[in-house]
Formats: sequence, structure tokens, C-alpha cells
Amino acid sequence: MQLIVADEPDLGTVVKSDGAERPPCPHSDRKSFQSTEVAFLTINSLEEILQ
Repeated sequence: MQLIVADEPDLGTVVKSDGAERPPCPHSDRKSFQSTEVAFLTINSLEEILQ
């Protein structure tokens, strides 16, 4: 699975690894937001470690 990081992520749109956009499931909004938050925190931590 590819992790796609945009300069200005649009949390309202889910982008698949193949680049195709699809509307998010209304029941998973909060869950997907938390996953995105965790992903960005993880990326930030990795960048700090690599510096």
C-alpha cells in the first residue's frame, strides 16, 4: 500500500494508491481522520529521527 502525502491534504476525499479518487464512506469519517492524523504524526516522527 502506498502512502500518498499531499501538500494540502483534503480530508474529504479519499485517494486510492492508484490515484483514483472516491468519496469517503460517511460512517468512516472519524476513523479515517484518526488514521490520517496518526500517519502524519508517524511521518513527522520519522523526519525528526532522520535529521
